Amino acid sequence: MVSGSWDNTLKVWDLATGVELATLTGHTDRIFAVALTTDNTKVVSGSSDQTLKVWDLATGVELATFSGHTNAVSAVALTPDGTKVVSGSSDNTLKVWDLPTAKEPATLTGHSSGVRAVAVTPDGTKVVSGSGDSTLKVWDLATRVELATLTGHTNIVQAVALTPDGTKVVSGSSDSTLKVWDLATGKQLATLTGHTDLVTAVALTPDGTKVVSGSSDNTLKVWDLATGVELATFSGHRSEILAVALTPDGTKVSISSFFYKDVKVWDLATGVELATFTRHTHLVKAVAISPDGTKVVSGSWDKTLKIWDLATAKELATLSGHTKVTAVAIAPDSSFVVSGSWQGKRILFLKRLQDKGLSIPSIYTYIIRECLLGKASRI
Repeated sequence: MVSGSWDNTLKVWDLATGVELATLTGHTDRIFAVALTTDNTKVVSGSSDQTLKVWDLATGVELATFSGHTNAVSAVALTPDGTKVVSGSSDNTLKVWDLPTAKEPATLTGHSSGVRAVAVTPDGTKVVSGSGDSTLKVWDLATRVELATLTGHTNIVQAVALTPDGTKVVSGSSDSTLKVWDLATGKQLATLTGHTDLVTAVALTPDGTKVVSGSSDNTLKVWDLATGVELATFSGHRSEILAVALTPDGTKVSISSFFYKDVKVWDLATGVELATFTRHTHLVKAVAISPDGTKVVSGSWDKTLKIWDLATAKELATLSGHTKVTAVAIAPDSSFVVSGSWQGKRILFLKRLQDKGLSIPSIYTYIIRECLLGKASRI
């Protein structure tokens, strides 16, 4: 397992024993994004120090630092073959980096606000980015050409997810809606309405038939991708949903919320709440489910990660050593976890947030996100 934290470090953990295998130090500011290569040999981290770092997971050695962004690196994605890294930044750009050679990147320009989300198609040929300018853009990874701009949202695009076949993209926005797009034509296929506050997280079931969304309205919704029909609403959380993770078989979803320090697991078919994990003492910022579907890992601002048995809801281990944990990734073979963190920084109170169309309950979340992404001056 890999976790990212507010102490500027990543940690690598043995998922079976809970033993800390390595601490990866080198970033000088908050770590926002962590991605693992499919062969489990390298991890890539993106930070508010404006850099990406590549690490050897076997030795803990820093292999490369990619510099070039002029603001926080907010999103990182790897191509399926593990040869390229795509980063999105609050400097409004994406960069494409060659992982084996650490060659200078191509820079993809066109967004007029920070890039919040990045996804690479399963065939590795295209990149989709979501931005604070309310648009998505589709890019050809080989030629670096912008293929399309997808317009229709009226506020920040917070999340982007691709169907397993790479033909459709689903976006979640601060305008409280999700939209479904045809990736080949750029055509908007559907708008999914029902949330009453900003959409914070989007995930697709492995078979590509259902969309799961989390929102600042404290609910999780399940949608039929083909029809756009809302299939279910799960309303057990008491505050904003921060993270969503699905089991590999697509039958269960694990979510974390902002103020109430808990993680919930739901049965997607029945809508039954299967378990609530409540032993964290501060908000839970990240959740991940092991590829074998047996364990949930949660990362919290209480400076710990916890490993839970999904079947019994039993806490298996508490991993300590970070300050506030911001990112978690589990190796494809479930052998280890990597975490990333950030040294706590002052959060400023910002005015005129209601001008952004935010409801009162989501203002505190908005403040934290904008400050962490280096965007406070733009509010």
